[in-house]
Amino acid sequence: MSLPIAEFGFPGPLRDRLVGAIVDGSKTTTTSLALEYEPDGDPLPSVGTRQYVIDSAGRPVATIRTVEVRQVPLAEVPWQHMDAEGEGFTTPEQWRTAHEGFWHGADFRASIGDPAFTVSDGTEAVLERFVVEQVSLSGTAGSVDGYADDRLVALYDEFNAGTWDTDFYSAALSPGGSRIADIGCGTGSFAVRLALEGHTVTGIDPAPRMLDVARSRDDAERVTWLEGTARDLGPGPFDAAVMTGHAFQCLLTDEEILETLTEVRRRLVPGGRFMFETRNPTQKAWLDWQSPHGPEAIDSSAGPLLTAWRLIDVRDELVTFEAWTRFERDGTDLADASTLRFVTSERLADLLQEAGYTDVHWFGGWDGATFDAATSREIIVVAGTP
Repeated sequence: MSLPIAEFGFPGPLRDRLVGAIVDGSKTTTTSLALEYEPDGDPLPSVGTRQYVIDSAGRPVATIRTVEVRQVPLAEVPWQHMDAEGEGFTTPEQWRTAHEGFWHGADFRASIGDPAFTVSDGTEAVLERFVVEQVSLSGTAGSVDGYADDRLVALYDEFNAGTWDTDFYSAALSPGGSRIADIGCGTGSFAVRLALEGHTVTGIDPAPRMLDVARSRDDAERVTWLEGTARDLGPGPFDAAVMTGHAFQCLLTDEEILETLTEVRRRLVPGGRFMFETRNPTQKAWLDWQSPHGPEAIDSSAGPLLTAWRLIDVRDELVTFEAWTRFERDGTDLADASTLRFVTSERLADLLQEAGYTDVHWFGGWDGATFDAATSREIIVVAGTP
């Protein structure tokens, strides 16, 4: 599915400067005027929207996701927002002068059909904050979605070996015969395992390339495969749902988390359970997502590789990082950037209650240890319905 386009400024030096700031991580906010959306009847931006950022040549160079939207009079734009625009402003007056220069320019006035347009303190401004999900590590590497690139998808199981999590969830399920939804099933290894254990399984994932691998597995015919998210599961009902591989952390806003929790609960039978995990933010796992000594050489089924990690941004509960891979056989470089949310156990408990779960059990490790907010690396949830 093609993403909408995000255009920063008009093609030329300004756009190149803004896009460069997005790519290097210094620009995380942007300001537009509410009236810009009126001529074509376009809706205002919304939280969760993903867009391609294009350069002056119209080439996609990054993917961003909107995480906050506010509408305020121009005079009430806060300095924190101005500073995060990443353009080097040192005072609010400097920010206002630069933006007025843009909005009073011939190109902007032509775009809204008002050759005499001027802003005032009361002009409604739309303030967006975004995170960068995908961006080239070097500017020449192919910028990709790791769940869409065939080469990286083919290596997914290799890079994510280990069954400690799926062993935990399998043991927590009743012996064979349950109806189970595997949400964010990825390449389908756990879904097929559950089917072979005697369960009736539906595997669903929003990434078509991942599902291609899932459908090609031995015994894949035992599973019903769907493309989409929890809201696309159909009516069910299910006795249990699982969400493994820290896929829960791809839900970046309270709205996305609440929607997933609610859509799953609606499809569970009374007494059904939703099981998932997220990393405990107190342990700051992202501090390990950096390659301090440069790329590491590893062997793989695709031949020798060089791999590296780069931590791009840590802001509030959102962590953006990039995994870079060079395929030594042909010199291809691929950079896969992701943003994950490290939701607190306290906020998660509130959202579970709001979504209607009444019997929630918390674990802190795959050995079944009780969750401790101060020391556990994982927040493992087994949430039951009334």
